[in-house]
Amino acid sequence: KLFGDVARDPDVAKAQQTRKDQQCRDGTPPRHVDGTRPCPFGHAGVSRAKLWAAVAKKYTLDGGTKAFNAFLKTLIRLGLPTGPMFMLTAPGRKTGQPRSTPITPQVDGGRRYAMAPYGEVAWVQNVRAAGGRAGLKSRGREENVRLQEVTPAEAGPLLKKYVEANARIQPFFDAKPGDPVERFAAEAGKHPVFEILPG
Repeated sequence: KLFGDVARDPDVAKAQQTRKDQQCRDGTPPRHVDGTRPCPFGHAGVSRAKLWAAVAKKYTLDGGTKAFNAFLKTLIRLGLPTGPMFMLTAPGRKTGQPRSTPITPQVDGGRRYAMAPYGEVAWVQNVRAAGGRAGLKSRGREENVRLQEVTPAEAGPLLKKYVEANARIQPFFDAKPGDPVERFAAEAGKHPVFEILPG
């Protein structure tokens, strides 16, 4: 039979439907009728949109974000109100020259934290390379600070609260709202949390 005839074969169609009906009940990815190649899109019966939604999105700094960050940094340098946002400045890990980025510190139990919802981006790497030394500026007020990375056990509850309160950052995490705190603690390596201490 030709390939097209095989596709229309009632026995093949029945086998395909049976496989779909199983919906990966054993937890393994679906395979083709001959039982060999796994489906590249995961579990049968699950839409691609849902499948991709289950995978954490990777952050990319696009032109729009760069322009918005530059705008915010200008406002902060001028001492103008920017809500809860601060400008974090740390020496560049390659050049040693000051590198700035806007962040929104989170306050929990009277302590301030710098969160990294988009992963180990440039400011995270710069702060680590500088031994935590950095500066914060907002509304014309500047302070020298030390950013101390907290343990995964400490980061878990903070990340859970942060993610559940901010829908915009949820796609960048494997853990989802409602997941146990342990799942968020497991992501502390990818989404580090720094306590902001006096410099």
